[in-house]
Amino acid sequence: MASPLTKFDLLPGTQRDDDRHFAALGRLVSTYASAEAAVYVVARHLSKLDDAKARVIFAGMRLSDLTERVRRMMEIDAASRAEADDILSCLAQLDLIGERRNHLVHWLAEYASGHMRVTNLLTAKSMSAIEVKFFTLEDLDQMTLDCFAILMRLLGLVVPDEHKDAELVAALQQPWRYKPAPPHNPKKRSRPKAPPKRQRQRDA
Repeated sequence: MASPLTKFDLLPGTQRDDDRHFAALGRLVSTYASAEAAVYVVARHLSKLDDAKARVIFAGMRLSDLTERVRRMMEIDAASRAEADDILSCLAQLDLIGERRNHLVHWLAEYASGHMRVTNLLTAKSMSAIEVKFFTLEDLDQMTLDCFAILMRLLGLVVPDEHKDAELVAALQQPWRYKPAPPHNPKKRSRPKAPPKRQRQRDA
C-alpha cells in the first residue's frame, strides 16, 4: 500500500538500480539533517527565550543533549499529553533513524545484489567486532519519508494553524514507515540432556 506522502513527489526514481539506491541514500542524509535541525527549532520555541539568546544557548549542542533538554522543558511546562507524545514519538524515531544513518555514512557502503551493504570492517576494534548490515531501497525511502514527517510535525508546533495544509497534516500523522527487521539470531542446536547421575549408576 502506497504511503499518503508519495503523492507529494518526495522520492523521484532513476533508471539504474545502483543509482536509485545511492540517490535514495543522498535524500535520506539531506532529509535527516533537516529533521535534526527542526529539533533545535522546537528547543528554542519551548525555551520561551528571545530567538537571539536561544540560538546562543542551543547552537552546537549534540542532538542527544538537545533531546534531553526538550524533554525536561516539556516536563517543566506540563505540556499537553498529545503534544508531548507527538514530540517524544518524533524524537524516538529520529534517534532510531540516526543510528542507521550513521552506519550508512560512516561505514564502508556499497551496492550489491539489490541492496546497500554497509560494514565496519575497516574500522572495527577487533575481528570479532565486525558488523555487516543491509538496507533495501524501501528501507531508505521509508526512513526518508519518516524524516520528512518528523521535520514537518516538529515545525508544525511553531507554525500557526492557518498556514497548515490539512491534507498534508493528516498524511504526516500516519504510523512510522520504517520499522527495522528484528536481528537474526539463529538458534543454537541443543545437546541431548544426560540422564541423572543415579539413573546412570542403576543402568551400570
